[in-house]
Amino acid sequence: MKRYVWMVVLSFAMLLPIHAEAGFETTPAGTVYTATDGTLLTGWQTIDGKTYYFDANGIMVTGWQLIEQATYYFNPDGALATGWLSLDGKRYYLFPDGKMATGFQPIDGKTYLFGVDGVMQKGWQTVAGKRYFFHSTGVMLTGFWTVSNNRHYFAPNGALLTGWQTINGNRHYLFADGIIRTGLYTVSGQKYLFLTNGKMATGWQTHGTNVYFFGTDGIRRHGLQTIGGKVYGLHPTYGYRLRGKQTLDGVTYHFHSTGVRETGWKYTTQYEYFAPALTKKTDWQLINGNWYFFDASGVMYKNKRVGNATFGSRGAYAPALSVYKMNVPLYRQFQMGYPSGCEFFSLKMALEKKGRVVSAETLYREMPKSMWNARYENRLYRWVDPNVMFTGDPKGTLGKYRNYGIYPKGMIGFSSKYRPVKDMSGQGLASIERELSMGNPVIVWASVDFKTPYGYFNWYTASNQKFTGFLNYHVMLATGYDKNNLYINDPYRGRLVIPKSQVSAVMGATGWKALSVR
Repeated sequence: MKRYVWMVVLSFAMLLPIHAEAGFETTPAGTVYTATDGTLLTGWQTIDGKTYYFDANGIMVTGWQLIEQATYYFNPDGALATGWLSLDGKRYYLFPDGKMATGFQPIDGKTYLFGVDGVMQKGWQTVAGKRYFFHSTGVMLTGFWTVSNNRHYFAPNGALLTGWQTINGNRHYLFADGIIRTGLYTVSGQKYLFLTNGKMATGWQTHGTNVYFFGTDGIRRHGLQTIGGKVYGLHPTYGYRLRGKQTLDGVTYHFHSTGVRETGWKYTTQYEYFAPALTKKTDWQLINGNWYFFDASGVMYKNKRVGNATFGSRGAYAPALSVYKMNVPLYRQFQMGYPSGCEFFSLKMALEKKGRVVSAETLYREMPKSMWNARYENRLYRWVDPNVMFTGDPKGTLGKYRNYGIYPKGMIGFSSKYRPVKDMSGQGLASIERELSMGNPVIVWASVDFKTPYGYFNWYTASNQKFTGFLNYHVMLATGYDKNNLYINDPYRGRLVIPKSQVSAVMGATGWKALSVR
C-alpha cells in the first residue's frame, strides 16, 4: 500500500511545470533574454535598472537603431545610451528617453546644433538662411565673439547679425560678412568711423594724424559746420579739420589751429582781412571807418595806386587828387539811329575806355529786348520786367508805354562777356566816386539833364510785379569827378558837368541804379 502511494505522488510531481532561472543567453543568432517562464523577451525591457530592446525574435539590439521613427543608440552590452555620447570621434546627445537629438537643442542652459544624423555641429553653420557659430565644445555663441581674428556679434538666438544694430545702447555696423570692422568706412555713400570696439563714433575724433567731426547720426561732416555755437571748417571732400587760409565753395576763409573760423586781420603770406560775416572779403569793404579793396582772390590792395585811388601800407584807400577825369570817347545815340539806346551807348563808351571796341549794332543785337510795347489788358498796362530785358525796341522813340529801357541787372549778362561789370544800385554817390577813382566808368540811371523826373506811369508784368517809369528817363556814363561835380558823357546831350547834389537828388528819386564797367 505504501509503495502505491509513493508512486502516485511521484507521478503528480512530474505533471507540475518546471521553472528555469531568468537571464541573458548567448545564442548563435545573438543575445536573448529568457524569462523565468522560459519565454524570450521582445520590445522595450527594463532589466536591473537598464533599458534594452529586443527585436521580434527576441534578439537584443546594439548600436544605432531606428525604432518607431526615432533613433536610439544601444551600448555593446545592449543597454540604452542616454546623455552625451562620443563615438568614432563624433559627439551625440541622447535624451533621457534615449532618443537621438537633432536640430537646435537647449542642454544644461546652453544651445547646441545637431545634424540630421545626430552629429553635434561645430564652427560656422547655415540654418534656414542664417549663419551661426558653434564653439569647439558645440556651444552656440551669442553676443560679441572673435572668430578667426574677426569680431562678430551674434543675436540672443545665435544668428549672426549684419547691417546697423543697436547693442547695449551703442550703434554698430556689421558688414555683409558679419565682421565688425574698425576705422573709416563708407556705408551707403556716407563716411563713418568705428572705434576699436566697433562702436560708431560721434563728435570730435582723431583718426591717424587728422581730426574729424561726426554727427549724432555718425556721418562725417564736411564744409562749414556750427558745433557748440562755433563755426568750424572741415575739408569738403575728406572731412578733416582745416587750419589757416582755406577755400570752401569758392569762398576763402581763415581757420584757427582748432578749426574755428576766424575774422578780422590775419597774416598768411600777407595781411588779409576776413569779414565779420566770416567769409573772405572781396571788392570794396568798409572796415573800422576805412575803405579797402580786395581782389577776386581776397588779396588786399596795399602800397599801390590804381587810377586816382591810392592804398596805404595797411591797405586804407584815399583819392590821390581831388579832380579826376578819364578820357572817354563820346558817341551819340540819335545820330547813329538808336533814339532809345542810351543804356548800350553808355556801355559802348565805357567798354572802349577799358580797351574793348564793340559796335553799337552788336550791342543792340545782344541786348535782350521785348520788341513790343506795353499792352492795355483788363484795365492794366502789361509789359516786361526791365531787370530782365529792354521794354520795347531801342531803335524806337521813348514815350509813355513805348520803348522805355533796361535796368542794370538786365545788362549784366550780355555786357560782362566783354568786361567785368558790377551792379552798384542803391550804394550811393560815394561808391560811384570810388569806382571812378579806380579808372572804372560808371553807367548811371537818371533823367535828361538830371532834371526832376516827370510824367510818371505804371505797368505790371505777367506775374503782377509793378514798375514805374517817367517820361524824361535817361541813362548816361559818369567819367570823373571833382570836389563838387560829376563829369558825364551823355549819348544824347554830349559832355556835361553836373553838381553832385543834383546827381544825388535825381538818382535818389529814380531808385539809385548804377553799373560799373571794370
